[in-house]
Amino acid sequence: MSTRPFRLFRFYHANGTAKDWAYADLGFGQAEIRWGAADHLVHVQRKHVLEAYRRVTQKTRKGYVFLGTIWLDDQGHRVPT
Repeated sequence: MSTRPFRLFRFYHANGTAKDWAYADLGFGQAEIRWGAADHLVHVQRKHVLEAYRRVTQKTRKGYVFLGTIWLDDQGHRVPT
C-alpha cells in the first residue's frame, strides 16, 4: 500500500456539514484528485496537474478553505503522520 501527500480543501455548508476536495501531484504532469463528504474522500480521478491547479482556483472562489497537507492511502483513507 502506498501513501502520498494531498493538499486538502474543505467547504462548510450553512447547516454545519462539510465536503472535502484534495489533490496530489503524481509527477510527470499528472495529479490525483479526490473528493467527498468531510473526511471521506472516496471519489477519485486522474487529470493533468494543470487541471488540478485550475480547480484549486475554482474551489477557493466558491469558498473552499485550504486546511493543509494530509497523507492518504490508495483507498483515500487518512494515514497518521
